[in-house]
Amino acid sequence: MPQRRFYAIRPPGARPRRMGSSQLGASQHGTHGPAARWVVRRPHLVRTWSFVKIAGPAIASASALIISMLTYIDQHRANEVLANENQQQAIEDQEQYARLVSAWFTSDNIQTGRLVVQNLSTGLVSDVVVDGWTVPAYFGNGPKPVPVDLNIGAIPPCETATGTLKTLLAASGQSAEALAFGLLTFDDANGIS
Repeated sequence: MPQRRFYAIRPPGARPRRMGSSQLGASQHGTHGPAARWVVRRPHLVRTWSFVKIAGPAIASASALIISMLTYIDQHRANEVLANENQQQAIEDQEQYARLVSAWFTSDNIQTGRLVVQNLSTGLVSDVVVDGWTVPAYFGNGPKPVPVDLNIGAIPPCETATGTLKTLLAASGQSAEALAFGLLTFDDANGIS
């Protein structure tokens, strides 16, 4: 039977040395006796493993950082969409609340007309003001329409407030033959105008 030859593990760059089975015994790397076949150092695997031990955690950390940044960007977009939806819902709620408060003149004549403001909402409306314009008796070279604010005050829920145009106009310090209706403004129960 031919004698088997073994190579010992050597430092990088050293040439392998042939060893007989009797020389192997218990080597420094854990190979024992004749059961050992060829023991050859594979420097490319060692270098690869050294690189993987160092670069692996760095690559994993960089990947985790990139994933977290992408997740943050996606979450930021989702938050913006949700904020826009919430803002749109708040606007719709305000419009719905505003539809429950209405005002009108029974007549534009100062002497016989009345201002009626109706609050059909479930909350108090305060600082109710009707913006209007005084309408002069004639339009030629005479007086021009002047804006006027008719302050009503607060109206409890499910109530109607009325006032004569003559009294409201006198309280605002204006005088006119007639009024034209403009804009109704008020603050709702949440303080939103």
